[in-house]
Amino acid sequence: MVVVPVKLCGYTVYEHEGRSSIGLLQFAADCSGVVLFAKVQNCLINQVRHPKDSMSTFPTKFMATDWNDYQEEAAALFRSMGLEASTNVTVQGVRTKHAVDVVVKSHHAGFDVTWLVECKHWNSPVSKLHVLALREIVSDTGSDRGILLCEAGFQSGAIEAANLTNVQVTSLENVRATAGGDIAAMRLRELFDRVESCRVQYWDIPKVERIEKGLRFDVTEWGYSGARVVGICADLINRAFRGVYPFRPDSFESLVEFGKDREFKSANEVIAIVEPMIEVLEHKLAIARPRTGA
Repeated sequence: MVVVPVKLCGYTVYEHEGRSSIGLLQFAADCSGVVLFAKVQNCLINQVRHPKDSMSTFPTKFMATDWNDYQEEAAALFRSMGLEASTNVTVQGVRTKHAVDVVVKSHHAGFDVTWLVECKHWNSPVSKLHVLALREIVSDTGSDRGILLCEAGFQSGAIEAANLTNVQVTSLENVRATAGGDIAAMRLRELFDRVESCRVQYWDIPKVERIEKGLRFDVTEWGYSGARVVGICADLINRAFRGVYPFRPDSFESLVEFGKDREFKSANEVIAIVEPMIEVLEHKLAIARPRTGA
């Protein structure tokens, strides 16, 4: 193995001169020759040859050398999170069929959630057109979210096109590094969408029927209130979106429900409270909907 030593930040970086098909191989060693990291085209790999011809092994991060490996590694990562993931899936949409790199499914409180993942194993940033294309596929198939993965990044137009939509642009490395936070953020956005859907359905039902179906109490009584549930859930989710913990809810509905001293310390704690409340409300609305559609 031929290496060229280069001094960098107090370490020696060895650049492999061959294997141009996979790009530049680098690894860094300290003064004693112990390898600290290795990477191919800025992606950490599993094994490299030590300059003294010993073999060092590292925790595997990103090893894909082609598009197929990249999507398989993405699927494996989602499976490691406890999600279902399949590669090279044909998904039927309203208008046509779509070939999707990775389809991720999860089940929460009786609901099936589907994410469509597109993997771009490119050396250049992804453009806005690919974000717009994935948005169309997500819409046509009725999926919950689209995820566009690329280690080379995204053009500014692509990032803007994804903002405030159900398409997320990121990299496999970022997902791996912040998996817990990313998954929690996605679940919060999904719960927010469900809350807004419940809000619309709730106020579409006449007051008399809401009382009859147990969606609210009469003016002379006290009991379950779908409007209160919507207010509490929206308050907690909006506070969780800020990412500042711990926090105390500040809406009137939340203060009545939890008291002034209740603190929430994480997104997962918010999800654990909000999701069952939404599930109960959705169940009540499902019972009431056939009556309102008559």
